[in-house]
Amino acid sequence: MARSVFKDLDIPLPPEDAYFIKRQWSFNVPGIKSFVKLLQDPDTLDYSMERRPLAKVLVERARDAGANILFSKSIDRLIVNGDVIKGVVLEGKEILSDLV
Repeated sequence: MARSVFKDLDIPLPPEDAYFIKRQWSFNVPGIKSFVKLLQDPDTLDYSMERRPLAKVLVERARDAGANILFSKSIDRLIVNGDVIKGVVLEGKEILSDLV
């Protein structure tokens, strides 16, 4: 991800052990048996994070901001208004939300 992402979203960087600075990208081009390497300008190096640690950081930040995130739940049905999902019915209870 671009180094500006966290600044643009106004959130602090994750702990230093959760990411590293990506100095080059390697691409496997179909039909070519070797990798193509792309070196980056040192002033625009990207951050690299594994998906699970990134998801953990984003969930923690969302919860810190007041989000209620439910995992491993089966919903009864969606609450739809026009073409917008406004919430869910979970265990018989309506839960309205800004984002589903």
